[in-house]
Amino acid sequence: MRIIRNNSWLVLEEFLRQNYSLLTRLIVISTAFIGVLNYRKFKTTPVSKFILFLVFVSFIEIIANYPSYLISINKYYLLDGTLIKQNYWWYTIAWTIGSALFFSYYLNKVVETKIIKNILQSLFWIMVMTVFVVLIFDYRQVFSSFPVIIDIVSFLVVVFSVICYFVDVLLSDNILSFYKSIHFYISSAILFWWLLTTPLVFYEVYHSTSDWDYIILKWQIRLFTNIFMYLTFSMALIWCKPQNN
Repeated sequence: MRIIRNNSWLVLEEFLRQNYSLLTRLIVISTAFIGVLNYRKFKTTPVSKFILFLVFVSFIEIIANYPSYLISINKYYLLDGTLIKQNYWWYTIAWTIGSALFFSYYLNKVVETKIIKNILQSLFWIMVMTVFVVLIFDYRQVFSSFPVIIDIVSFLVVVFSVICYFVDVLLSDNILSFYKSIHFYISSAILFWWLLTTPLVFYEVYHSTSDWDYIILKWQIRLFTNIFMYLTFSMALIWCKPQNN
């Protein structure tokens, strides 16, 4: 029994080694494609901006694979000694910072309560100021695999932005039909993703090829959360009807 389990683990390990990045890109690009197909339906609503964000995320995933592109043409040596040798910086700027800014902005367009709009606007500028402070005092953190301050502030901005949206729903008549709103599914999915993946950041120091058990576990968690989040986005884009704020 132990041999079967070990063999299964080795198969899974090899599969994820070879296909993790490809699977992630396919999930993201497929969701963006579904968004584009439904763009006309949401053209006059804030969701149109969300669809454009999904397209942007697709480009993030494609560009982030630049180390592999250079390796495939034997040009990776061009990055030796540079701060962009690893793609950590790209994900930090484009996703960690970018998604926090986007969702605080996006949910600000969705909520109706003025004080909550002001809070969301404040969260947006807190993220902006955090980035400026980090760049001034410790810019190398942006290029590290563990940008502590940025990761924590981004997490808090996204979580509080989603909480603000939920509070706004509770304070309005939308509570009677919240399950029909695409904003509810988008907010729930992004909150789920951040809550499950953020703790992994604190274990990034253990990311080493000498400990493939941890790497495979991390990939499994990220792949599962990505599939859940983007599948939720896709189903919401297809099923939900437009809502004009």
